[in-house]
Amino acid sequence: DESGNEDEFSGRVYVLKLDIEPAETNVCWKSTSCTLKLTDDSFPGGTAEWTSIPVGISGSGRSITFNPNALTAGVYTVTAKSGIVSSYTDTCIVRVIRPMIMAPSECEVHLLGEELTFVGGIEPAGLPNVGYTWRVTKGTCDPTSTTEKDFCTTLKSVGDIEVELSVAIGATTCRTNRIVKSVRPEVTKLSWRNDHDLTGWLGGDAIVDPV
Repeated sequence: DESGNEDEFSGRVYVLKLDIEPAETNVCWKSTSCTLKLTDDSFPGGTAEWTSIPVGISGSGRSITFNPNALTAGVYTVTAKSGIVSSYTDTCIVRVIRPMIMAPSECEVHLLGEELTFVGGIEPAGLPNVGYTWRVTKGTCDPTSTTEKDFCTTLKSVGDIEVELSVAIGATTCRTNRIVKSVRPEVTKLSWRNDHDLTGWLGGDAIVDPV
């Protein structure tokens, strides 16, 4: 100014970058550990805070680790927020995947020689490009495997029949299994066909298609 004195002012500009890598993560519900992290060149400013919708995944820092086995299967939108500018965020998608065998029920009893259909599914529903693989891991069935969504097979041995279902999305594979019982049928009624048909019970109802 007119006095000839000079003064200087300085300030600091933060150039922030928040980048979660990868943008989408698939993880099996049986896993006990999964890590999300920012890229090496990210500069969050302060400590990045992590939250998710629905709730279940949270933490702070350049990376966080969570337990998928403690979460409900589904799709989680995870947000990392800058510790300096709270409006500055990046998001990623985490899919916690769970395969399901919806039928038959565990330890159901079926007859030797019966054709049985195992019905497969996955949570969350509606995911594209899901691969299914079935295989018999205990007992004898025919066929022993398939890559269809449902598995139709004939029980060929007595005792426990164990079937495993694997579902794959990209590089992520998750497995579950189901055990049913196979028993040999017992004769509980004897009658005749053809030339010695039984037509009715003595003093009772008619016999239809005697076996």
